[in-house]
Amino acid sequence: METLLLSDAATPQELRAKLDSNRENVIIAGSVDENFGRNLATAAAQLSKTLPVTVVGMPTWEGIKDLYLKPEYKTLPIIYSTSFFNNTVDAWSISFEEAYKKKTYSKPTDLAYKGFEITWKFVNLLLKYDSTLIQHLDDKSFNMLTEYDFKPIQWSKTSTGPDYYENKRVYLIKRLNGVSTRVY
Repeated sequence: METLLLSDAATPQELRAKLDSNRENVIIAGSVDENFGRNLATAAAQLSKTLPVTVVGMPTWEGIKDLYLKPEYKTLPIIYSTSFFNNTVDAWSISFEEAYKKKTYSKPTDLAYKGFEITWKFVNLLLKYDSTLIQHLDDKSFNMLTEYDFKPIQWSKTSTGPDYYENKRVYLIKRLNGVSTRVY
C-alpha cells in the first residue's frame, strides 16, 4: 500500500508510475471533492484499458452522475459507500415507483425512497413507543429497504447522555457495466 498526494487534476501518468500491470490495482480516493473524484476516475478509466484497476471512492461519488452515465466509465469497477441502497426490483419498490409516477408523472429518485422510508420508520416507531422511542431505535419491524443500525454518539465528556444518534450501517456499492450491486 502506498499513499499518493495527487493534484485535483490527477493524470493517468501520475497513477501509472505507481501501478502494477501483473495484479489488480485498487485506488482508494480519500477526498470528498467531486471534481477530484471525477478527475481521478477519468485517469483510472484511461488506465483500465491496459491495467487491472478498481477505484474506491467516497460516499459523495454517488452524486457524480458522469460516473454511471458516461460510457468511458462503464467498464471501470467503481466502489463507494452509502447508508442506503435500493436496486428497485422488490415488490415494494415497484409499487412505490408506480404510485409515485401516478402522482408526479416522474420516476422517484433515491431521495424519494429514502425520505418515505425513514419517515415511515420513525412515525411508526413514535406511534408504537411514544416517549420511550429513543430506547427502541433498534426495532427492525418497520424497516422497508434499509437495515439501520442507530448508535448513540457522545462527543462531550461531560454530557450525561448521547449528543446524537447515527446510523452506523454502511453498504458498499459496486458500479460496473451500468449495473449497481451491493458488495456488503
